[in-house]
Amino acid sequence: MNAAGRMRSIASLAALEERSAARVMAEWRRMLARERRKLEELSAYRDEYAMRVRSGGVLSGRSLHEQRAFVARLNQAIAEQARRVAEVEREYRVAVSAWERRRSRTLGLEKVAEGHEARARAAEARREQAESDALALRLAREHSAA
Repeated sequence: MNAAGRMRSIASLAALEERSAARVMAEWRRMLARERRKLEELSAYRDEYAMRVRSGGVLSGRSLHEQRAFVARLNQAIAEQARRVAEVEREYRVAVSAWERRRSRTLGLEKVAEGHEARARAAEARREQAESDALALRLAREHSAA
């Protein structure tokens, strides 16, 4: 295999790694969207619950205590979910960075492979031209000798 072929093979392997990194990045993006939706749902539920409690009228001491405890648990769940979102965001950024590095490597290798291929085509064109010139010179000599 010539240099152009070897470089094309290396660039193809890099492209496979890039596609794999893109799949990982996409999975983290989906997970991030899912975790953000969960956080939004929890926050919306807490807000809706608080609104219902405010519009519910006078409560006994025990009911008020239970509602406050429930809201505190909701707030704790929201805080935990917010931490989860932050964690997934970090992982997503890591995945994006990994994909960007692989993409850059793939582009660089493809450019090198294209350069090798262009030089190989130019060398082949020069060889064909030399053969054509040699044939033309030989035919001209044979024609003039005849």
